[in-house]
Amino acid sequence: TTENTLQLARRYLGCLILVGIASNSYYYFLNIRDEETTAQERNFQLDQTSKYSQAFLGILPPLIVWVLCILRAYQFQSLIREAEEEAEQRTRGFVDTDSNGNDNSRVVEGTNSLPYGSGERNSTQSASSFNDLELQVDRGVSS
Repeated sequence: TTENTLQLARRYLGCLILVGIASNSYYYFLNIRDEETTAQERNFQLDQTSKYSQAFLGILPPLIVWVLCILRAYQFQSLIREAEEEAEQRTRGFVDTDSNGNDNSRVVEGTNSLPYGSGERNSTQSASSFNDLELQVDRGVSS
């Protein structure tokens, strides 16, 4: 499912927006109807501005929660999109293929493969450096 992650995040954001609009609209009109019913029961004349503003104030706290949820869903899909783009760039950096489809992987001579984070020293590197991908990238060494 990692191939569909961004698509699912976008779908989640879209559905969250639709459900948020529908839910808040539903409760807004329920509040308007409740304001009208209350005004009729009490024989109170309610102007249009007051009726709509009272209904809006009634849905304001849930509306804020919905907006925050939608904002977080947008940030989540943006984060996934950026991570996928970064992964594609790293993959292109590690493996270069020419137009014939031949693999032209660049391997630095004299480097041995050690597990990432193992803390073991590579015999071909200086004694002070560890086999750390970040250090290799900073030094311009490609694997």
